[in-house]
Amino acid sequence: MRLKQFATVRESDAHRGREMMSPTNSRVFGIEKYGEKLVVTPLGDANGFRYTEIHQDTNAICDLIGREKIANLIIDLSDVTILGSIIISSIIKMARKISEKQGQACFCQAGDSMREVIESMSLTKLWPYYESLDEAIGSFDEG
Repeated sequence: MRLKQFATVRESDAHRGREMMSPTNSRVFGIEKYGEKLVVTPLGDANGFRYTEIHQDTNAICDLIGREKIANLIIDLSDVTILGSIIISSIIKMARKISEKQGQACFCQAGDSMREVIESMSLTKLWPYYESLDEAIGSFDEG
């Protein structure tokens, strides 16, 4: 289970330099790259995955952040209704990794329940929340 093997598809979205990155062996997170922005989308809660899959995929994304030219991390919560502590811990680990590189992280597109969870955990005080993916991507383009 390594994210080192990417099936990369470049799309013609020239104004953003969008690059779809689908880890060939990852089942836990979807990944897209927009220039120096990495979008990570949890694909479900821990109940649907083995702990080792979550751990390996999280570490592989952190390794990717560490070695690639990635300045910003966007956690897209559009594909999940609610997440438990294991996946949330993985997300926090990724966000801390980007912070170590002096990068920034944010959340976007959470449903009402998921947004309530990240706000009650004060995660939106550490990393901002945006209603849409476009808004999240644009927030980094401004800075």
